[in-house]
Formats: sequence, structure tokens, C-alpha cells
Amino acid sequence: STPAPGGRPGAPKKVKTLGAQFKAQLNDLIDTLNSTNPNFVRCMKSNDKKVGRIFESKRMQDQLRYAGLVEVCRIRKLGFPVRREFDEFFKRYKCCDLTSPNLDAMLSSLEGKGVLIKGEWAKGKTRIFMRTAQSVQLEAHRESALSIVACVVQKWVRRFIRKAKYAQWISIIRSLKTATSSRDEEELDKAVSLSAELPYGGSSLAALKEAKKVLAEVQEENRLLKLVKSAIESKNLSSLHSAITVASETASPPLP
Repeated sequence: STPAPGGRPGAPKKVKTLGAQFKAQLNDLIDTLNSTNPNFVRCMKSNDKKVGRIFESKRMQDQLRYAGLVEVCRIRKLGFPVRREFDEFFKRYKCCDLTSPNLDAMLSSLEGKGVLIKGEWAKGKTRIFMRTAQSVQLEAHRESALSIVACVVQKWVRRFIRKAKYAQWISIIRSLKTATSSRDEEELDKAVSLSAELPYGGSSLAALKEAKKVLAEVQEENRLLKLVKSAIESKNLSSLHSAITVASETASPPLP
């Protein structure tokens, strides 16, 4: 026969007793529970008829009282049920005092403002403890502070957007004037198309009106120049003569 591991040859194999099996199973169960985050749900009977959508307050109240939950709530209310870690508290209520560099400074500031009331909160080793009423008051102050911070942020964002828009409008007007002076068709066309970004499309701006007028003149000049070049290249005297005639008729009158 094969000898038992760690024992002498021929020794009988040890059999686990019922108590040892139970102990091993219990240890496995404890290890499994410790490796998880269990949540417990307490079920309550809303009525004695076992019918849905019927809630009897007296029945529910009796169950809560017999289960000890009412007493737990009473004891918890006497203490400090709201508990927040230092980092969580500082990050959450930082908006209530933006100038505070650390937690202690923020607590002193909030207490000075009357938001934190002595006896309604306490500082532990790792957490801030608060009573329910104190927590509600602090949350209300936080909501009010967030509204103020949001308005300030919106003000600066709107200011930045308006300044960027104004700079863009100034750049468009300068490009209109530059293109008008250069009488370059491509630059004029681009500048006039960008004028749509101006307020009301820039319809009341003298620079835009002048740019459109010069653009029309330049386009007509370029069209006539192409006709003359085409007539010269084709060596067609009649076409050249008609092109020169059209150009003479559309040319601006000389200045006095």
C-alpha cells in the first residue's frame, strides 16, 4: 500500500472529524465575507394583506420599533451622524471660503461667519463630525456659495469671449482697409466675406462699403484686362478694338 504523506508506511489515513470540517468551512466563509463589501437590506411588510401598493403606517411603525431602528435613529441623532474625512470635507466646502489655504483655516473662517456652530460639530483625528442640523445648514451655505462662484466664472468667461470677439472685429476692419488700399481682388474678396462676422454684418461701416465698391471696380478691371489679353493673343483686331472700346466706356473719368 502507498504510505500516507508525512507518515510511516502502512499507517491509516487520518479522517477529518465533523467538528474540523465545520471549523474549516466557517473559516472559509469568514475569509469570503472579509474579502467583500456586504450590504444588508431589511425587508418590511407594508400591510397584512400581502398586497402591493398598500402602506399601513401603523404596521410599518411597529416593525421599525420592534427592530430597534427607531432607537438607533434617536441615539444617532443625539450624536454626530454625519462624518466626513478631512480631504473630502475640505474639497467639498472649499467653495465656502476660497481664500482658506488649509482645513483649520477654513473651519475657523466658517465658524467666524456663523456657519459652523460650536457644539454642533467636532474635529476628530481623521474626520469632521457634524449633527444633522449642522450638516443641513452647511450644505445650504455651500449651495449659495456655489451660485456666487458660478456667477463669477460666467462673468470672466463672457468677458474673455467678448474681448476675443472685439479683437476679431478690429482685425476684420483692418483687413478691409488694407485690401482696399492694395486693390487686390483676392484679398478684397476674402475681407468682404469675413465681414459677415461683424455685428449686423457690418452694413453700416464705411470701410465695408468702400471695400465693396473697390472690389466691384477691380473685378470689372480684371475682366476687361482678360478681354484685351485674349484679343492680343488671338491677334483679332476687331475683338481688340471692341475690348478697348468697352474699357474706355467703363473707365472712371479723370480727376479734375
